[in-house]
Amino acid sequence: DLAMSYRGTRNVAVKGYSGPVSVCAVRYRPISGHKIDSQSTRFMAQNRDIEVWLAPVEPAHIVVPFRVTLKTLAGIAEIQATEFKTVPDDRTAKRGR
Repeated sequence: DLAMSYRGTRNVAVKGYSGPVSVCAVRYRPISGHKIDSQSTRFMAQNRDIEVWLAPVEPAHIVVPFRVTLKTLAGIAEIQATEFKTVPDDRTAKRGR
């Protein structure tokens, strides 16, 4: 399970999106399907260094990850969007006709 808490907002700009993102702290809570005594499970459950930036996608009224940063046993992992592109789903477009 992932529990998120709001930390604030930032402004970002990449191809296809320029504007605010919500910054959230993330806590990892192993619920089931994990080896509870494993080093990596214990590490992630205690990890206070997980953050996600969420960008709004209109008109879908959803948010998507713009940036994810987390401390791992091997070091810091960071994933960041370099471009945003929305493409209508053919099924959605057909319903709108």
